[in-house]
This record gives sequence, C-alpha cells and structure tokens, in this order.
Amino acid sequence: YVFLQNFYFENFPERITQEQYNKLKANDLFNGTVEKVTYEEPSSSSDDDSNGSRSPSHDTNGKLLEITKSCGSTCTVNLQATWHYSPTVRSYDDIGFYFFGSSMSSHLYTVAASTTEYQTFSNIKTGSYGWGNTVKLPQTGTNVIVSTTAIMNTGGHLYGSYQHAVQDITLSVAKDYTFALGGYGHVFLFGNSATNVYDGMGGVDIAL
Repeated sequence: YVFLQNFYFENFPERITQEQYNKLKANDLFNGTVEKVTYEEPSSSSDDDSNGSRSPSHDTNGKLLEITKSCGSTCTVNLQATWHYSPTVRSYDDIGFYFFGSSMSSHLYTVAASTTEYQTFSNIKTGSYGWGNTVKLPQTGTNVIVSTTAIMNTGGHLYGSYQHAVQDITLSVAKDYTFALGGYGHVFLFGNSATNVYDGMGGVDIAL
C-alpha cells in the first residue's frame, strides 16, 4: 500500500483495479526501490524550459511533473502530472516519452483522475523513438492527476512530457505530433493543426 502511494499518488491504492495490480506484480515492481527526484521551478519562471534546465521533476505555476522508476531486470516507470489548481480547460492533453538509447517493453496503463473521476485511456501513438497517449481531462472534480506507467528496458535515458491543451480541441488535433528531442518537453513535436494549442511545459528525464 505504501509502495503504491510512493510510486503514484496518495489515494492510488484505493483506486487501482485488480488488472492493474496484477500487471505491476507480474513485472516485479514491489521488489524494486522507488527512485524519484523533485525539482521545483520558481513560480515566476515560464513553462517553456527555455533555460535548458533538466531534472527528473519539473514544476510550474500550475502543475508538477514527476518521473519515477523502480528497476530490476527491467524498469517500471511512471510519469505523472499533478495539478496544483483546477484547470479551466479540460480537453485533450498528451503525455508520453522519448527514448534515448533505450526502448519500451510494454505500456501498462494511463489514467486521468480527479476527486470524482478515474478513467483509463488508450489513444496511443508510437514511433521509433517515442510513445504517447492522449487523455481527456476529468470534466468534474478537483485535484487532477494524469499518470502513465510503462515497462522500459534498462540502459539509456528516458525523457517524459505532459502537454496541456489551452483551448478545446478534437482528438485528431491532439494526436497531430511526432517524437523529437526538439519538441515540447523534449518529446512532442506538434504539427500545424496543433500549433499554439499546448502550453509548452518543460519535460523531465531519468537514466534507466
């Protein structure tokens, strides 16, 4: 119970499904050691990571992005965005990874939760060097959290990004991206239809 709280968020153990628990147990998550480092961006800083700062956690005025791992023969990795206030726009947001010298073994699940909702999503897009999922933010409730969990092969570096839509958009617009280190959060390179749609929050990265 405590392990899941440390790896995810406080009330995640109360919400996890049997299927999700079985996947974590099958990948030997609970015998690993949780590694998470938090970096808080000054509240006066911008969200675009223009100063090039990198760390396993990147905080802005509105939300905290953390990347957490527990490794054995493979690494179970969780990328999580926690909102500090209730977002006004609740449309389609993107969360995902860019692989540098590593690869994804499998995607376990992606969830978007609030005090009143808990949903899983499979609007997945893959590439040679990246993986992404599009979520619809909870339409009700506070304490919004978006979280995705994957099994990664060891070695190399993993970059994670969460991009919030600042206006209402369609699912097709949200999936108009490719993967590139030069993209938002060093993960998402958006196409023309998604230009100026996302907030450009900086990303996080961790060694595997």
